[in-house]
Amino acid sequence: MHAARRGISPIWVVPIAALIASAWLVYQAVIRHGPTILIHFENAEGIEAGKTRLKYLSVDLGKVTRIHFAATGTGVEVEAELAPGTESRLTETTRFWVVRPRLEATGVSGLGTLFSGAYIGMDPGEGGKARRKFRALEDPPRILSHQSGSIFSLWSPDLHSLSIGSPVYFRRIQVGSVVGYELSEDHTQVLIEIFVESPHDTFVDPGSRFWSVSGLQVEASAQGIQVDLESLVSLATGGIAFDVPESPGSARPVPEGHLFPLHRNRRQSEQQAVVGTYPFLIHFNESVRGLNRDAAVEFRGLQVGTVREILPARSIGPGEVRIGVLIGLDPGLLPYSTDSELTIGWERRLEWVGRLAASGARAQLKTGNLLTGQKYVDIDVYPNAAPVEVVADMGYPVIPSISGSLQGITDSVASILSRLESVDIAAIGRNINAAARGASELANDAGLRETLAHLNASSRQLDTLLATVNGRAGPVLDNATRASADLSILVRDASAAMRQMEATLQSLEGSTSADGRMGNEVMKAMRELSAAARAIRAMAEYLERHPEALISGKK
Repeated sequence: MHAARRGISPIWVVPIAALIASAWLVYQAVIRHGPTILIHFENAEGIEAGKTRLKYLSVDLGKVTRIHFAATGTGVEVEAELAPGTESRLTETTRFWVVRPRLEATGVSGLGTLFSGAYIGMDPGEGGKARRKFRALEDPPRILSHQSGSIFSLWSPDLHSLSIGSPVYFRRIQVGSVVGYELSEDHTQVLIEIFVESPHDTFVDPGSRFWSVSGLQVEASAQGIQVDLESLVSLATGGIAFDVPESPGSARPVPEGHLFPLHRNRRQSEQQAVVGTYPFLIHFNESVRGLNRDAAVEFRGLQVGTVREILPARSIGPGEVRIGVLIGLDPGLLPYSTDSELTIGWERRLEWVGRLAASGARAQLKTGNLLTGQKYVDIDVYPNAAPVEVVADMGYPVIPSISGSLQGITDSVASILSRLESVDIAAIGRNINAAARGASELANDAGLRETLAHLNASSRQLDTLLATVNGRAGPVLDNATRASADLSILVRDASAAMRQMEATLQSLEGSTSADGRMGNEVMKAMRELSAAARAIRAMAEYLERHPEALISGKK
């Protein structure tokens, strides 16, 4: 009987060695290959199995191994094998998309794929649960995980000319872009998300102002015509700019969920904030052409509100029409107010309007710019304003108004023109023409000219006579000389009177009647004056022959 053999038979050495080698090969194969993932795409455009690569920051991380239809029947599923060591970056925050040439409003991207072909871009996530199945993005993400910065939310009544990728400027330097937008739940506003890169995001605080720089902005307002252009890029794609009213060192963190208003332009963002939550009504009896919604309501140059709505015209009597203008006013920016009475109700606000009107405050339409014709509402104090009764209309306190300065001038001119219409201008013109003809005939009368010539000749003869008498009579005739001088003065005065009469006759164009009676009276007076001149000449001839008659009288 043979003893039992102990130990392992040499025949088992080969199978064990083969098993160890196989395990080693499997181990090497496993460590050389990374994880396999499944990505769902809407379509497989530009993707090829065994050829399309997966890249992150242009670094090759794997390739597509298989493409098949999704089990749901919509879209395709792409299997890809990644490089070893990427397992930790495959989480629920990881994103994939196809990189291909794209023409967008902000420029052209993916031009490199024209030569290398499309590839699948990858943005490794940080944190979250591990995952092996993903849904690809339709468009490339605007913010990658390695980019540092902050996202801020804006609200606006409309989108302006913005799009995904529109630039965000700070002091005319691009520091971010628009990454998304959507309508609010009630569809009354547009919510816009912007990404501001670090470190510029640290300058944004709750007091920052944002405004649109989309396209070429031309605004005609009461202040004039303003043209604003941020850059040529914003002209084509739109954009947003922001500024901070305080120094960068005093920046405060923006609370979570904070919404910034997106103003239409920079000028609007710099205006003093007007609450405008208290509605008031103003009645105007003149044209409101040039007054638009959002027009300024000012008190001595300080904006205290805005125009909310221009109401339809209403008839208040025969030939009287008035137009209501609803304004949003911040009474805290006006004198004569306290916060407590304004927040209780419109009755207290009516009392406040009563005190405002009693002080002489009135609303008036004014033209802010003659070129554009834009108007605004001006509230000022007029001490001589007539007292008025303060009322409410349609539930709004009514602020009393007065006509604008231009309207007052127009009313005065209209009143003058209405009075001139009652005057018979044609009849006045006919009378003036007739009077002018009569005066012209009188001034050109030959008898009048002859009379004046005789009077001048008589005056010269009288001067000669007095000179002769003065030389012959000597001292005895001093009285006669003085009398003759007085007579000469009288004659000169008469000559001057005749000349003045001649001028007066020439000015009779505006006052002489057409029947010629005045002219007849003047001719009669001239004839009598001519007779007087002949008498004076006869007396002068007599004194020349008998000078002693001045002393002893006529014998």
